[in-house]
Amino acid sequence: MKAGKYLYLPPGYEGEVPKGYTVLKPKTYRVWIFLRASIADGVDKAAKFVKSGLKIYPLSKADNPPEMKFVSASEKSFNTIHPKNIEFFYHLDEIIQYEDGSTDIYFGPEAPEGNENNWLETIPGKSWFVILRMYDPLKPWIEKTWRPGEVELAK
Repeated sequence: MKAGKYLYLPPGYEGEVPKGYTVLKPKTYRVWIFLRASIADGVDKAAKFVKSGLKIYPLSKADNPPEMKFVSASEKSFNTIHPKNIEFFYHLDEIIQYEDGSTDIYFGPEAPEGNENNWLETIPGKSWFVILRMYDPLKPWIEKTWRPGEVELAK
């Protein structure tokens, strides 16, 4: 996805869609938005870029968006762990999953056709990395009998 104005509409939305937005229609009310900025030129520059351009507000306030408030969580304790029960997997299942139970995520400058919902944009010549965060891993992970697949070149 490119920089611009994105409008996430809830399932079954039948209201007017204003002009000037790239419209996205998630299948559920749970929306995960992954944002990133290149830190190749420094963290401060990346933070300034995000803070100067990011605006999140309800469609009802599009004519007069409220000021964006950024809260620093540095040196503060807060819970970033999803529910530690089966509920987490129901949340994940609502977002992206194939019939065989697997999930593919695509990284690249352009979304592969048909996989736009599972795509994270990379910028040619800019740095990026993949990180896997495990919460409450199951026995196969601990015993090293299961591991995620490697990043593969999609053709």
